[in-house]
Amino acid sequence: MPRDINKRLEQLQSRRRGLDRLGRIETAAQDLLKRDSILKESWQKRAAGQPYTRYALGAMQSVERRYTEIGIETATRVGNQLAAGLAAAGMPVDFRLQGSVPLDVHIRGVSDVDLLTLDQGFLTYAQAGRKALIGGNYWPTTKTSLGVLAGIRRESESILKAKFPAATVDCSGGKAIAISGGSLARPGVYELAVLNEAQRFLDWCYANPDQAKTLMTPDGSRPIINSDEKRAAVLLLSSELDDLAREVAKEQSVALRTGSPTWGQINETLQKSYIPAATL
Repeated sequence: MPRDINKRLEQLQSRRRGLDRLGRIETAAQDLLKRDSILKESWQKRAAGQPYTRYALGAMQSVERRYTEIGIETATRVGNQLAAGLAAAGMPVDFRLQGSVPLDVHIRGVSDVDLLTLDQGFLTYAQAGRKALIGGNYWPTTKTSLGVLAGIRRESESILKAKFPAATVDCSGGKAIAISGGSLARPGVYELAVLNEAQRFLDWCYANPDQAKTLMTPDGSRPIINSDEKRAAVLLLSSELDDLAREVAKEQSVALRTGSPTWGQINETLQKSYIPAATL
């Protein structure tokens, strides 16, 4: 971690308030974020004189609930426009929100919201199934999955460009359409123990590469650490957390501020440190 912790704190505040992505949202929402940025979040009022501890608390805290609500409301509005337009084109669809925003684990005030489009008019069946063999229950279609997806994609591009003329609709992606700007807006007691556990786990991942490679993504589709580049990234993250954990422990224990504290001392300090809640 860079030694300029004050710069890190400024970057953390900017990311959590959405100030680093103002160009993606409408002017009215930009004004709202700028106004809110003057107000301090609860983590900024804690651990006075302990910038490393304050950074750790801020990095672990959920972004303000209103930012999450704005992201979900925006995605819902886009979905409603798509649903109406696609239905008019004979393509009944449904939508699912996915990603970090609906799970409330996003780290940015202005964060991408993934809207999954599901076709409801294209069904498949097992042609060797009992009802299919009897006859008269199911009939094959000339449609294909790829063709249906391509049709939804074409119509969605046209609908989004027409319904959100002031927004930027990026259709260059192979898997998704990106839309931004225009009219689109967007505590726990021993909290430092979370930092301690995160540091310990990343150390374990780097020290046990064969076992770490077996860790899977939440949907079970692929290993998380599946390349040399990702293993190198684990080392980088591990080193960053090592440094942060050490500096936070020093802030929490006078006895650790001189000399080189052992990891046993650091772990114990982080596990037992209590940071009072912010006062109004």
